[in-house]
Amino acid sequence: MTRPIPPSDDQVSDTHSGFTYIASARPLVTLHKKYLRAFLRELRDTSHHIYALLDALPGKWFEIVRYFDYRNRYGGQEYLQVTSACSLKMFYRNVGNYHACDCFRVLFYGEVYYYEQELTVGRLSKHYEHFLMSRCEEGLRNNAPLVLTCELIRRYGLTCRDVVIVNIYLERFNEATILKLQEQYDQLRLLDCIDK
Repeated sequence: MTRPIPPSDDQVSDTHSGFTYIASARPLVTLHKKYLRAFLRELRDTSHHIYALLDALPGKWFEIVRYFDYRNRYGGQEYLQVTSACSLKMFYRNVGNYHACDCFRVLFYGEVYYYEQELTVGRLSKHYEHFLMSRCEEGLRNNAPLVLTCELIRRYGLTCRDVVIVNIYLERFNEATILKLQEQYDQLRLLDCIDK
């Protein structure tokens, strides 16, 4: 059974009984350490601002999970499917200990990636924007707009180029959120039950 994912260039859409299923033109490929290392290298080289964020985020927002341990399953030991979650740093620290056939999933702010076709820089970039927008909205709702400070730049290890990119995102998302909140406020003011 294929897992439904948004169509890309190598996929076709099949509609049956009112439901849309995405049938991949090529089989879905589970995430293994070789792909993850190549993907993370590409992310670091092409979108360092995203890589830096993922590297510093706590486990509740980002983690790499090994959910299938090949050695444990086929090495003659009793198989226990025990997941092991780790940060980017821990993944790199342990990458030599993982078997080439171990299976992974990547969790980022509520999104779960199981397959190579899902975990691309383009898709992760879109999810990064969603993450930043939600942080901007939370900050404005708490009367503390999200802005880059020297402390945040140091904590995340942002380069000068990263700072420019992230500031553009933050300005755009903060402005959009302010407009959204103002529109909501204006609509509420029209209600008789709201004190003005």
